[in-house]
Amino acid sequence: MLPATGSRLWDTRVVVSGAGSVGSALALGLARQGIEVTLIESRRMGEPGRDRRRFVLSELSAQWLGRIGVTEALWPAVQPIHAIRVDEPGAPPVEFRAEEIGLPTLGYAVDASLLAQAFEHAVRKEPRIQLLDGARIRQRDDTHPVPSLEIERDSGATLTLSPRLLVVAEGQVSSLLERQGFRIRTRDSGQAALVIRLLGLSRVIPDQVSERLGPEGLLALLPESSSEATLTWTLGKDQADHFLAQPPVAQRHQVAHLLGWQPGTLDWREEPVRFDLIRHVVDPPYQAGIVVIGQAAHRIAPFAAQGMNLAFRDARSLIAALVEAEETGTDYGSYAWLEAYWRERRADHRRVSHLTEELPRLFALANPLARLARRSGWRLIQKVPSIRRSILRFGLGWRL
Repeated sequence: MLPATGSRLWDTRVVVSGAGSVGSALALGLARQGIEVTLIESRRMGEPGRDRRRFVLSELSAQWLGRIGVTEALWPAVQPIHAIRVDEPGAPPVEFRAEEIGLPTLGYAVDASLLAQAFEHAVRKEPRIQLLDGARIRQRDDTHPVPSLEIERDSGATLTLSPRLLVVAEGQVSSLLERQGFRIRTRDSGQAALVIRLLGLSRVIPDQVSERLGPEGLLALLPESSSEATLTWTLGKDQADHFLAQPPVAQRHQVAHLLGWQPGTLDWREEPVRFDLIRHVVDPPYQAGIVVIGQAAHRIAPFAAQGMNLAFRDARSLIAALVEAEETGTDYGSYAWLEAYWRERRADHRRVSHLTEELPRLFALANPLARLARRSGWRLIQKVPSIRRSILRFGLGWRL
């Protein structure tokens, strides 16, 4: 147990700041490899989750989470996804299925709050993880050969850690990064995401994600049951303002129209939740002794559930690299080592960034030539299975 008062040195090799999904997954993966981890979280764990989003864990992400002890508590609450149906208004849809690439599923739809609970349960059971909730890193002293971290808990207690590596997985750009002098670039995409929990549906296919790309934006429908689903609608900020200013009845009619349903066939209990898509990029996302992973290093638009699965690939890659460094006695806190790690990850990040940013823009083009090119592309994808398989592997993060 940690001391209730005072300050002391706590022996740890890796400190992870941020006990969200990515930070917890990283800590669990390292612990399963025999590397002790201190996991720091500013909020008190055990509080009810407020995140109303719904994610799709890819099949490969789910398999990895199973190996590090997370998914057992999730299975009763997840919805397997066997197909993704993508269409553009006025064009025939394209369907991608798991069996085309030999997987049991493409992924699993799960509520963010339930995923957080599963991670917390797994973290608390793991003896190689020292969890400090209600705590924050007050300062980092790098004037000595081994830099130290001063940790302050909300009880007023403090302690000092001297890890080889600090991993920042806080899900957002924090004051810690600013204090450490990281270069942070901010770009407003001009887009927002509306999350709407739909009820009373009659045309939901429980194991299929439906995505529609068009001038109205990107609509992704994640099933919860045969009559309920979560809609994530990515659109321009001005369009989002206009939609939210309408009366609830008009909002429901517009959503029904966009989904191709009759007015009055859907409902929702809660008001739509809005997220403005402002991208923060930490460049480079490392310094000597510190590395940034997950959404703090890259903020991805919510297209095809790419952001979280990319962050899990960051964590898996970092774990493999740290295990190898431990075995060879390599200094994994050095600038050169961290630079090499991120050089390996850069191609994956660029690939996902282009997919999530450029594809919606392409489908927003309304001129006849662009529509003709897109529909020709759809017909080609429909007729050639090898192209569909390549697109699926690309979306899942496989190297082609």
